[in-house]
Amino acid sequence: MSPSADGPTAQLTRLAELFEQELGEVTFPGVDVRALEEAQREHSAATAEMAEAEQLAERARQAVQEQEASVANLVERAMAYLRVYAADDRELLAKLDELAPKRRGPKKGRRRKARPKPEGDAQTTAEPDVARAS
Repeated sequence: MSPSADGPTAQLTRLAELFEQELGEVTFPGVDVRALEEAQREHSAATAEMAEAEQLAERARQAVQEQEASVANLVERAMAYLRVYAADDRELLAKLDELAPKRRGPKKGRRRKARPKPEGDAQTTAEPDVARAS
């Protein structure tokens, strides 16, 4: 998440510059050049920590996806071996069927009608009608 051009961090930067350039000796309770600079350092550190955490989370997501693919491959192989092993054992085959993910059948929808060919069409091949150079 990046700070907006008019968000609090942008205002903090501009205020720190103003205090540094023109109001260096001016202090208010809890507000002076040092307090503003310290707030900038803390914000920068928090932002860097967040960016590092986001990178770590992305690497973890990728590792989980890779692991899930590996697990899916192992499960598929195990199921294939067990189906061969249990070929004559209906009870074991039934248990394997319960473990197998439910597969969706093909989408059922309205079939499209084939377009009728115009009568007298000399082309009988599936090639498109293309003008050819002589």
